[in-house]
Amino acid sequence: GICVIMADIDHFKTVNDELGHASGDVVLRQTAQRLKDSFRPPEDIVGRIGGEEFVIIIPRNNPDGDPKYMCPDINKRRQKLAVPISLEGKQPTGKPDQTSITMSMGVAFFSIQGIDALLTKATKNNNAPLTPDNLNLLIDELIKEADVELKDAKDTGRNRLASDDQMYL
Repeated sequence: GICVIMADIDHFKTVNDELGHASGDVVLRQTAQRLKDSFRPPEDIVGRIGGEEFVIIIPRNNPDGDPKYMCPDINKRRQKLAVPISLEGKQPTGKPDQTSITMSMGVAFFSIQGIDALLTKATKNNNAPLTPDNLNLLIDELIKEADVELKDAKDTGRNRLASDDQMYL
């Protein structure tokens, strides 16, 4: 199975507006590093999708793809990201030299059968071969599913993880 996580820094626009874009860049770099440190490279893939959004792909989980298996652990990792971030002297004069962030995350899990179903949906073809083009379509579908969960986390108050109708604060 596979686990796909969409992660978003909560209220990032406020960081840029109040502390400047140079400080925002520091927050993005440090958040990316903290995410990488929180997961297990090289198996787990952490990347920035754009803006303040990140994707984490974990290519293993329990055989059934049951989200209850991994969500509490992923949520603990999310909570640990809320420690202060040094702005490395990039903050405007008179502003604090550190800031704290929270993150919202949406988690989608897919069993092998679920991945087969998504590939069929993405290609509109049963028994479609896994080609590079089809893989791109499949990845887009996996990210869309996790993005739906991220939207739920943000719509219900931010600073939480959503997966399969479950919320973890």
